[in-house]
Amino acid sequence: MSDKIIPTKETAIPAWLTNFATVATANSTMLALPPNTVTDINTLKTTLVTQQDTVKSTREAAKAATVAKNVTLKAIKAKITITNRNVQGNANATPAVKEALGLNPKYAPAMPVKPKRPELLTASVTETGEGLLKWKPGGNKSGTTYEIFAKRGTETEYTMIGSSGKTAFSDTGVTPGEETFYQVRSRRSDSYSPFSTFAVLYPKTGTASVTLVMDKAA
Repeated sequence: MSDKIIPTKETAIPAWLTNFATVATANSTMLALPPNTVTDINTLKTTLVTQQDTVKSTREAAKAATVAKNVTLKAIKAKITITNRNVQGNANATPAVKEALGLNPKYAPAMPVKPKRPELLTASVTETGEGLLKWKPGGNKSGTTYEIFAKRGTETEYTMIGSSGKTAFSDTGVTPGEETFYQVRSRRSDSYSPFSTFAVLYPKTGTASVTLVMDKAA
């Protein structure tokens, strides 16, 4: 038998008190407990249960409040970051005003990375009949997206046919014998580079010299 008077686990105490009161009532003559003993125990049990419920709900409310607080802090950080960028990029904003706002007057906003023109675009036909385009990044760093445009047959305008985060692209819309011109440009955020020089598949007689190479399918 445990040497503990009541259970060590707090959540088990109400049930233990209920059992104690029930047994004590059933054996009141034998136990000869002082008056109101069982009544006091039941009152204390009710108070404990109410307080346990309050602690639980308060803990859950505190957890929800913490989550909401963190969401607000994140929104504040994002808003101030954008505002700070605008203020720091404003030539009319003096260092004194920046400092009064609580901003760093010596802050230098990072210059956006501008996309550069892709280089050395080539086009070849794979053994499966797809158009394989390859190019050099032209100084573009990782994170650059390349947009691929094509002009097929009698079309007079280039149409975007896909994009790639790599310096290669497979065109599955090739029709054997149909002259197809390609150009590629790079994109970062909302900035675009100039188009690359063109490459062509199935050139007609008189088209600028382009060497067709049969590449093995990837």
